[in-house]
Amino acid sequence: MAHWWWGIVAAFALVLFNGFFVATEFAIVKVRRTRLRELEKRGPRIARLSARRRVAQPGSESD
Repeated sequence: MAHWWWGIVAAFALVLFNGFFVATEFAIVKVRRTRLRELEKRGPRIARLSARRRVAQPGSESD
């Protein structure tokens, strides 16, 4: 019995994971610095981490 379909399932799963990470990266890059500062003051820990990460990236001067 051939299990060639496991390769197809694995490839599909990897494409889905890659899409998730690309969407996350686009969301972090797209958000304006002023919005990050506002979220940083109000609260969620993830906003503070994202703000630090965004400032640390080269070429992130545009708002």
